[in-house]
Amino acid sequence: MAWNEREWREAMQGLRTKTVLYLTSTDEYVLKRRAAQAVAFVQKSEQAEHIVMRGPVPDVAQLMQEVGTPSFFGTRRLIELVQIEPSAMNEADVKVLCGLIEESENAVLIISTLWKERKKSKPVKKVQQLIQTVQKAGFYLECPAFQASDVKKLAEKNAKAMGTVFEDGALRQLQERCGMNMFLIEQETEKLAAASGYTKITAQLVEQMTAAGIEADMFVLVRLVKQRKKSMALHQLARLFQLGHDPISVTAIFIGVFNDLYRMKCAQQTRRGVSQAVQDFDCQKNEWRLQKAAQEASGYSERRLDEIMLMLAELDEKLKGSPIDAELLVQTTLLRMMQTGGAV
Repeated sequence: MAWNEREWREAMQGLRTKTVLYLTSTDEYVLKRRAAQAVAFVQKSEQAEHIVMRGPVPDVAQLMQEVGTPSFFGTRRLIELVQIEPSAMNEADVKVLCGLIEESENAVLIISTLWKERKKSKPVKKVQQLIQTVQKAGFYLECPAFQASDVKKLAEKNAKAMGTVFEDGALRQLQERCGMNMFLIEQETEKLAAASGYTKITAQLVEQMTAAGIEADMFVLVRLVKQRKKSMALHQLARLFQLGHDPISVTAIFIGVFNDLYRMKCAQQTRRGVSQAVQDFDCQKNEWRLQKAAQEASGYSERRLDEIMLMLAELDEKLKGSPIDAELLVQTTLLRMMQTGGAV
């Protein structure tokens, strides 16, 4: 079941007597963060010895030995199974794992699984078996992926923990450059906090110190195409090449961005908002991109988007088989895209 903060607190307190916490999510950052919080709680409350075993398939023989060995300090051992995939385990090993969970007296197990996508059907038998066993002995929690609003709160919290704050507009600019990539936002926040002398992170500092994500750069390029600002668009493209992005990868992301614009154009024509579009197109991991695409889609007609998508498809084909310089091909296509501007 998806959890809320009350359920999370109950699970943490429950680990004082229960033997297992099983966390799953489609969001790797959320999964790692929550598992780390659980590990820190158990270590603090019990001074537990921490043992880490990594997936996708744990060494069951080693696990049996770890669970069965009493701690030297007389406390329970903390065994963390990182990103295991029960569906990849054989039935015998799943049965052993379930048995260890049911009978464990010397250990607390923190288990995590990263789902590649939201489960649309009933879990396979092995997964069901593990979940049911965990629910009897401890806690099973599905961690919801971060939404755009969560990113702002977490970035502000991380900055505060380092003794600094974001100036008005600076955090919005950081999100523009990093998208929904919380690993990158966390890393950049640490760097910016240090650069500010742990005082205030300004918009100017973000501009000077942050390496923009390529997707954010692409949306800048989309806006310049719409506005027919040819010299600025070519400068932006040259910057991407200078940062080491090759023409084929730039084109692939450009195609993906314009696909998102087309999706949001269709959604807008049927009066669907971003949240509904996320569900319709199963784009939970790309919600930020759809939000940006929604902002830009209104400046393009459906016919113009069709023309641009055709140009990009032709470019993709040429890049894979033409002797012409790849960067020149991308530049030429970019200029063709701006010949008639945006909405027509």
